[in-house]
Amino acid sequence: MERDGSRNSQAFRWLLETYILWYCQGGPMKRGAILNEVDTWVSLVLNKFDNRSITSEIRTVSHIYTHELLDLCKGTIKEGKISLSRLCFSMFPTTVTDNQSYTESTD
Repeated sequence: MERDGSRNSQAFRWLLETYILWYCQGGPMKRGAILNEVDTWVSLVLNKFDNRSITSEIRTVSHIYTHELLDLCKGTIKEGKISLSRLCFSMFPTTVTDNQSYTESTD
């Protein structure tokens, strides 16, 4: 994925976009192989890049391929390969501050 010492995470974005498109076009056998590949690359990326760069690339992909990325995440969860899904969920805040709420009141 990039030479040693490189901090350019764009290759991960391009790779993820490619796997998303292949996953949406492939049959069940091909999808299984793609899910294995995605899990392998996500693990490699987590060890190579910092969390900020990775989440930035996933945000970019999610804006372009929202539904397709969701389908890929669902597939990884069904296969028990949750690295990508865990990474996607980590982008969301886990606590509610005083200025935020999960539901809006209509009073």
